[in-house]
Amino acid sequence: MRRLFLRIALNGGLAAAVLGLIGLLYAELAGLAFAAGRAPERFGPVEVGVPPPPPPDDITPTLRTRVPLAMAGGGFLFVAACEGLLYWWRGHPAEKKTKAPRPTAVDPERQIAELLARVEADKGQGTGVGSQGSGVSDQRAQSPP
Repeated sequence: MRRLFLRIALNGGLAAAVLGLIGLLYAELAGLAFAAGRAPERFGPVEVGVPPPPPPDDITPTLRTRVPLAMAGGGFLFVAACEGLLYWWRGHPAEKKTKAPRPTAVDPERQIAELLARVEADKGQGTGVGSQGSGVSDQRAQSPP
């Protein structure tokens, strides 16, 4: 589970950073478009001594904070949801894979000694090569006629 949280933190953080920068650019464009679209309302002749109507509130500073934060948060949540679904679908890879125990190191000299002892025991019982019980004759044991 720790591996999942690390993946979410890494991938979600990268996505949030990139989307936050893109959101900052979108906020600037939206602020420019909003500023260009608003003009003071003057339908009639301009009267001297009457102040113009106040301009609408500037929303550019609000856009500069809300749009990048919303995009970064949305991107982080999207990555977290996708990583969670992948974890659920694939299973728990780190927990399933258990390493088989390594075989202990066998001393080759001891192993050779055991094999030699077994061969000597077989010769002593008469079950080895060349004995009458095996049905195989030993070429070295027979002398030529």
